[in-house]
Amino acid sequence: TQLGALTAQTTGMSLYQNSLGGSLPTQLGTLTAMTRMNIYENSLGGSLPTQLGTLTALTGMSFAGNSLSGSLPTQLGALTALQLM
Repeated sequence: TQLGALTAQTTGMSLYQNSLGGSLPTQLGTLTAMTRMNIYENSLGGSLPTQLGTLTALTGMSFAGNSLSGSLPTQLGALTALQLM
């Protein structure tokens, strides 16, 4: 993945309806200032990375309309600011 241009200060990500494929990169867990993440209606597969549990500032995230599989990682329980999923 090429997340090199993103930094820990990145607060929002909207990558919806972009025909993205593959799986979500574990490096998303380094974006600790992220408050919203919208990556819906793509062609992503696999499971949600456990590293998303480090995004404790996250208030909303959406991965609907993808082909994700598996259970929600227990690490998402650390997202106490999360209001919308």
